[in-house]
Amino acid sequence: MAIEPIQKVTLISPRDSHERLMRTINRLGVMQVTDLKDIQESGEPLLRSCDTRTEGVDEKIQQIDFILNLVNLLSPEKQSFIQGLAPVPLVTSPQEIQSVLDKFDLKQTFMNASDLDEKYRSAERVISEIENEMKELDPLSDLPFNMADFRSTTKTRLLLGTLPRKSLGLLGEGTELWNRVAWEEIEPGVTQKPITAISREPAPSPRTGGERVRIVTAFLAEDSEGVRKDLASVGFDEIQLPELSVKVSERIDELRSDLAAYKQKVDDVVDRVKSLAQGHRVGEGRRSLLILRAYWENMKNTRLASAKGAEGKWVHVIGGYIRKKDVERFLVTMSEEFPDSEATIQDPGPDDDVPVSITVPNLFRPIQLLVEMFGLPPYKSFDPTPFMQVNFYLFFGICFSDVCYGLMLTALGGYLAAKT
Repeated sequence: MAIEPIQKVTLISPRDSHERLMRTINRLGVMQVTDLKDIQESGEPLLRSCDTRTEGVDEKIQQIDFILNLVNLLSPEKQSFIQGLAPVPLVTSPQEIQSVLDKFDLKQTFMNASDLDEKYRSAERVISEIENEMKELDPLSDLPFNMADFRSTTKTRLLLGTLPRKSLGLLGEGTELWNRVAWEEIEPGVTQKPITAISREPAPSPRTGGERVRIVTAFLAEDSEGVRKDLASVGFDEIQLPELSVKVSERIDELRSDLAAYKQKVDDVVDRVKSLAQGHRVGEGRRSLLILRAYWENMKNTRLASAKGAEGKWVHVIGGYIRKKDVERFLVTMSEEFPDSEATIQDPGPDDDVPVSITVPNLFRPIQLLVEMFGLPPYKSFDPTPFMQVNFYLFFGICFSDVCYGLMLTALGGYLAAKT
């Protein structure tokens, strides 16, 4: 258990082969590329920073993310509890990757997903508006009159509202004005179909705890100000009626029919998204999308790593760090696949920001996870893994023994309860 010795590597290759070189380095996975933008000669620089664009790759990644987000929203993948705690890495092969690249039509799939997303969000927005309107209309669903008729009077005014039951006897008390006013209590009726089927909440009662009652008053238009003043003095609250030309119950029936239609649209979209997630041919489905995303993300990282190098008129230069034990394999691969390249291996300098790699036996891998979680030590310092292993196993040993002790007590308690 120790910090791995690291070597500094500088690789010079022909400029026309640098893309293939970066793919090979990425495939080997043994070199960490560093930034060489500051490499310059005195006077006119012989090397310049690489100009690597990733717009095309970024567009593909964004399209794949859009499709995956839609699939995960409407057709989420079922995972076990263990998979949720520790996601399983995606394992594939070069043959499968090439098959997906050849057969998956990303452009057409993205267009289909965009159309489905627009339909889904449009239907959800309308459903939300319908449900909100139904919630607002539900307390008035038992009104027996047409809303248009309620507002059609010219010389008289009709007013609907609530007031405390104890105030009913005070209406028009001692005023001549109320000799020209008629009022009637509206008893609560039964809604044809309860709104709770849509909102999953108790339908609000026309009365509040039995203390307030609904009344409708009729009076002359010229008496409107005086009647409203008298009603306000006894605790009258006007109910604002919706702008409808039919009964409230009829409007709710219309909304209920529209709601069912839009929910069917959502179900149709969900079925199509599930079909997209499952895939019916090779190179389709959620797994193919994940493979595509990993492929293009890897391509982007390779291009970004290439941009860290420097290039001249004929050559491309990259630098980085490699573990000492991987140097031989790296040099052999370079000499076989890139005979025109030149690699220089040297020890890192005192001012270099050297990456740290810690190698431990499989038995102590959990401790390595803790070390990486809290932060790796500097390159020239010591490996803290041996100092953590005693406390680590002691702590989890105590936890495990507590679990066993608890299970033993549970079993013993169950046995005694069964016997007594």
